Amino acid sequence: MKLPLNILRTKPTKSIDKIDQLLEIISFESTGNLYKLDFNFENFDVNIDITTDTIDRVLTEKGITDNRNIKANIGFLANHSKFKNISFLTLAKSTFFNKPTNYIISFFRAYSCKFNSLRINVVSVNILLLNSKFTTIRIFGVVQEKVRLDNVTCDSLTLNYTLTASNPKTSQLLNTVVKKDIAIRKSSMEKLTIRFLDVNKAIDSSLEEIRGIKQILDNRGNTYDFLNLLSCEQRIIKNELHKGTKWYGKWSEKVLLFLNRISNGFGINWSRGVLFTLTINLLGSTFLYMSLFGVPLLHSVFETPICCKNIIPELPNIFFSNFSPIYKTELLEKHHASIWAYVIHLLSKIFVFYGIYQTVQAFRKYRR
Repeated sequence: MKLPLNILRTKPTKSIDKIDQLLEIISFESTGNLYKLDFNFENFDVNIDITTDTIDRVLTEKGITDNRNIKANIGFLANHSKFKNISFLTLAKSTFFNKPTNYIISFFRAYSCKFNSLRINVVSVNILLLNSKFTTIRIFGVVQEKVRLDNVTCDSLTLNYTLTASNPKTSQLLNTVVKKDIAIRKSSMEKLTIRFLDVNKAIDSSLEEIRGIKQILDNRGNTYDFLNLLSCEQRIIKNELHKGTKWYGKWSEKVLLFLNRISNGFGINWSRGVLFTLTINLLGSTFLYMSLFGVPLLHSVFETPICCKNIIPELPNIFFSNFSPIYKTELLEKHHASIWAYVIHLLSKIFVFYGIYQTVQAFRKYRR
């Protein structure tokens, strides 16, 4: 069950606008050549980027020189805070040192926070992103224990990390909404539990990526998320058809995808199927009524009530008869209907039963 996304429940009361202010809140310890840096943000508005260079700067401020092996464990804890860009990357050469640095994220935990972007490409132990909002999430490198995203909203999500072979823990992607694009490496999927992933709007994703994730979920029997990925796949195909062909090109495929979208949201929305069926029936019944009696419906209702006593009862008859599987033409013959009335009647029946079928299909989405 998805929890309400409660970002920045408490308004940030402290601001960090320059690197010197950031240095004041970092906890620093050293044991030989091993250094430990802990960031602890509680109700902060951080207006600077925090990167690998930031760690280098902290170490140089603590008197660390480049003639020693630079190893550091980084802890990052944030609650109810707002950030610009967080970027911990493996660099071939440090800005402050003349050799590569060896940084490990011992834990990265963010709760009820808002980020512009988060990029991690170093060895990590635990990454927990909870009840938070991001523009971009990119997690690469090696994860020694697990990654957990729960109740997270982001525009773009990439999980391209590798788990250590001896890692018995399972990573989790829960109650997460991805609005633009998603990519998950196959090796990252091996020990990744996915539940209630919303990617309906992630139509900028690669079709191959969506199909790969969908296939894995299908093999696991995860019907709920499989159907959401299937819906996303159909939306991507629809967009690619419109971009890659002229307006009249592959028109039958475009019409089919359009009808699938508006009738049941590509098989996952039964309420849309009900609305589609009732709307089509009402429109078809109204046009048929006007074709038979030759008067505008609103005019007959509001301006000629005496006439309506004999005519209006036919409208419910037309409406409900469209739900019958038996095709009857007595009403059309009685009023000497034109060929257009027969066409309207036939098309209404066809699309009403199409809507009923699509509604049933959406109701049975968990039948697998």
